[in-house]
This record gives sequence, C-alpha cells and structure tokens, in this order.
Amino acid sequence: MKDTTVSDAARDTVFRASQWVVTVNGQTHTVKAPGELYVGRKPLRPVSVPEGAERMDVPDETKSMSKTHALVSVSADGQATLKDAQSTNGTYVQNARGELVRVPAENPYTVFEQSIAGQFGDVQFSLAASPDLSDDTADSQTKLPVVNLFDYKSPAPDDAPAQNMSVDDILDLRAGEPTSMFAMQKPKAEEPVTAETDVFKAQDAEKLTEKTHTETATTSLAPLTEDSGYMPVYEAGSVFDRLSRGEFERHEDIIEAGGHTSEEAKTTRDFNAQFDIAQIPELLPFLGLNPFLYDDMYAWLVAQNNEQINRALETNDGYTTWKASTK
Repeated sequence: MKDTTVSDAARDTVFRASQWVVTVNGQTHTVKAPGELYVGRKPLRPVSVPEGAERMDVPDETKSMSKTHALVSVSADGQATLKDAQSTNGTYVQNARGELVRVPAENPYTVFEQSIAGQFGDVQFSLAASPDLSDDTADSQTKLPVVNLFDYKSPAPDDAPAQNMSVDDILDLRAGEPTSMFAMQKPKAEEPVTAETDVFKAQDAEKLTEKTHTETATTSLAPLTEDSGYMPVYEAGSVFDRLSRGEFERHEDIIEAGGHTSEEAKTTRDFNAQFDIAQIPELLPFLGLNPFLYDDMYAWLVAQNNEQINRALETNDGYTTWKASTK
C-alpha cells in the first residue's frame, strides 16, 4: 500500500446524511448525527470512551488493528469525518484509482462521497451514508413493502367443494402443515342396489338407532387419553406435534437480582453490565450462556469450577470458539 497521505483541500462539496453505517470485518454499526464511534481491536478488557461516544470492538486475529484504532464522527448537520487515533499500522482510504492513501493522525479525513472504503491496518472497512427510512422524504423505493399473507394460495381453487378435496389440499388451503402421516381409508366400492339390500339396510339402521338411544342414556363421554388406546399422530416437530406436547405452555421464569435479570445476563453485549452481573451469584449460570463475553470473562467463569456454570458454558458457542483458540 502507498504511504502517501489524503488531502481534502481540493474538495468543495460534502455528502451529508443523518446516519452513517460503519462495516468492519463483517460487523456493522450505525452512527447517528451527532455522534462519535471509536473503532478498535477487541481487547481482553473493556476500553473506556468519552461520555456520549460509542465503541465498536472488532475481532482481529492478525492484531494489525490497534485497541483504539480510529474515530468516526458525524456532526449535527450530517458531515462524516474519519480520524486515525495514533494507530500502530495506520488508517487508509481508497481513492478513485483504487490506491490506498494514508490518513495522517494530525489531519482527519472529511468524507465527501456517499461511501468510502479503506483499511484499518490490514482489516478492510467501509463507511456509507444510510437513508433514514422514517423520513417522509426518503425514496419510496427503499421502503420494504408489507407482505400480503393472503396472496399465498394452494393449487386447489377457493371454491373447490370440500368433499372432493384431499386432507393435504385442505391443510394447504388453511395454511396448515401438510403431512403424510394422516392415513385416510379409501371409500368402499358401492354395492349394487337391490330390493333385498334395501330391506337389510333398513333393519340395520333400526337396530343401530335403538342401540344409540340406549347407550347415550347411561354412558357419559370420556376425554381421549393414552389409556383409551387412541392418540393423534402428528408429524414430528410440527406445530401440531409441539402443541400436543404442551411446549407452548412452558414459560421460563426470569430471575431478577442486583438490578439485572437472567435474560440480560444471557444476551447483553455491554461489557460493563457483564462485569456487574459477574458479581451476582444467582445470575452466573445465565452469564455462562452469553456468547458475547470477553475472553478473560470465560476464563474467570471456568475458574469458578461450578457445575451449573460449566453445563451452561458447554452449550455456549462463544465459549466453544474461545476454548478452541486457547489450545
């Protein structure tokens, strides 16, 4: 890469936007005007930033990025500026010829274009203006249309008579989950109609009617259970199957302690909150489920040698990745 530096002196127009999106190593972060975003390599321990500013921690196995590498600022009028924060390997912006030119630490780069690309050390980044979709003046083409769920229809026409539709057709028409496990008996072939047949049918119908009246007078209806010898069969994993097993009635209790909750412990990316939660014994097993912890936090949790915490960590993808990297 060239070690020449960027100069803004010849530019006279600046692209402005109410929010800008920073993308680094597959991660994105939105900076709204006015705002500041410090970008750097994910450190072992949290790095503080000035009040009102935000920080973007980027995993960088090559360690070419500094812990605090650059600062992206957006002024109140939507002008974006990129500043190198005295990084070790420098901040570079790609010019119109595709060349990388260095942004000197003492001379922040004003973003004149709608988007720019470059590198923090060896890590590529982009900075692009993002349209504010809540603004009525925004291009209507950028707004996502509301999906009309009723546009999805089955191959069978809406006016198809129900007696001529298969079980799969009916389930499709009702937006259910078609399954081949519903077994339907084929209708018996019709018997030839004769005078003798009519007599037998009339006698059978009369006996059935008498029997029905007798049974209903003395027998009460009982709910179907496993003991009754019949249980409905649903496709494994389907909504019907899960509903029949009562999965939707199960609710996990949320534990609150020390101003934090078990849900927050499992999901928060705020490292200061993670350290606060680490001091609350009741929430430690839930913290072990959080895939966004710092490396030394995983090591600290392992050192607790707690059975519940260890079980939680073994199901944590973030812990699995950290554990593999330490070998």
